[in-house]
Amino acid sequence: MTVLSLVAVGSVFGYVRYRLDSIHTISDLPLSPGAVGGSKSDGLSPMNILLVGDNSRVGLSPSEAAKFGTPEDAGGAHSDVTMVLHLDPATGRAALLSIPRDMFVPLPPNNISGDVGKIDSALNGSNYQYSDGAAQLITTIQNDLGIPITNYVEINFDGFQQTINDLGGIDINFPDELFDADSALRIARTGCIALDGSTALALVRSRHLQYYAPGYNLSNPHSWPQEQESDLARIQRTHTFLKVLSASVTSQGITTNPVRLNDLLSDVIGQVTVDPGLKSDLLAVIRRFRSINLNNVPELTMPVTVVPDTQYQFDGGGYGQVDFPVEPADQQVIAQWQGQAIAQVSPSSITVRVQNISNISHEAANTVASLQALGFNAVDGGEGTVPADYVETVVHYSPGVTGLGQAETVVAALGGSVMMQSDPTVAAGNIMLDTGTDVEVLPPPSATTTTTVPGTTTPAPTTTTTVPTPDNQPVSSSTDKPLPWDPTACSPGQPVVSNT
Repeated sequence: MTVLSLVAVGSVFGYVRYRLDSIHTISDLPLSPGAVGGSKSDGLSPMNILLVGDNSRVGLSPSEAAKFGTPEDAGGAHSDVTMVLHLDPATGRAALLSIPRDMFVPLPPNNISGDVGKIDSALNGSNYQYSDGAAQLITTIQNDLGIPITNYVEINFDGFQQTINDLGGIDINFPDELFDADSALRIARTGCIALDGSTALALVRSRHLQYYAPGYNLSNPHSWPQEQESDLARIQRTHTFLKVLSASVTSQGITTNPVRLNDLLSDVIGQVTVDPGLKSDLLAVIRRFRSINLNNVPELTMPVTVVPDTQYQFDGGGYGQVDFPVEPADQQVIAQWQGQAIAQVSPSSITVRVQNISNISHEAANTVASLQALGFNAVDGGEGTVPADYVETVVHYSPGVTGLGQAETVVAALGGSVMMQSDPTVAAGNIMLDTGTDVEVLPPPSATTTTTVPGTTTPAPTTTTTVPTPDNQPVSSSTDKPLPWDPTACSPGQPVVSNT
């Protein structure tokens, strides 16, 4: 929204500079100098901009706090929406990658949430500095997922609502009536409905959505069926919402109306926090990408499996419903999103010490043999402590770019629930591999062997290998698969009605 608005007044340099100067910044972030190699100083290196929707209740009015909760109710800050926007100035390409908030990951040292948790909890910050949540989230994404972050953008509840209200609301089509007691959503009729900021926020926050179906009591939405995809379905609705929002700004001609544009910029910029580098480079980014069609920007989501345990227990702690990563799907989607394959190093240059932390007998020895067959220097580290019924495989690596490249090479050889972790106790050139309950060593790629990953497109293979998942749970799609009750853009000429 900030970029769209500033583009419209890009020729009025003094006005744009005045607005840029008022954007809040956050410094001392552990940002990468370049997204896919090179230096940002050349003006051509790709950028990975972390986009965060912060669910902090700070700034809400008393009536809004009654609906969404107070800062004390929310228990700190969490990244309700976590996306990474990839921009390549050399080609003009853009792509959006969503990271499910319930993905279970190792957290940076001294994180308030502990050693592990859902990725959205990283934004809570560390025990030493509550306000360093952005740094903690960036560190988590870079270390655990191998995604370099070059820039940071954050907007909170209040800023989101004000933006929608300044637009005069937003019109969205609803095939069914919807309800979510947790997000305070109630869509009371079908058709193209005008939403104010509060209702729009309730919609994009909804992850316990219930929808009306024939045979249910229309006047009792608590009895309606509930969708089962939770945050994964919400991500798809957020993607739809962003496209509708962009189209609304364009169709209303707001970018050519100085009064409305000024109101919009005042609220948007006042509620956005960015890193100083992006603030300095924003005009250059605007000039390069001002003509991009947002409807053509790929919107991908990292595939996951939902662990079949509504109250996941790990090492004595409870974490509610969590998602596990899926390999090789996640590396495939990251490569597709950034437009470049993930670099690998020679397996023979890596020593992998394998320790079994699952309840599966002989898993370490079997994994060692399979890795040796692929050329790794693998050794058996024996049996470790089993922390949960369902356990991710964790690839511990020496901190730094070299160690990360070695970890990604090991991950590329594995299928199933696999996560990385930067670990200062691991010596350079070594990997500590903790094998979990759902992992296998993949066969070397060939013309006749293909790994099947639901939600991704692969050539028709002669031989198929299906990767293991917790209790054989399905793998979520990397592309949007709207459900019948999901909202859509209103059709041209469709009458707009109020939500009453």
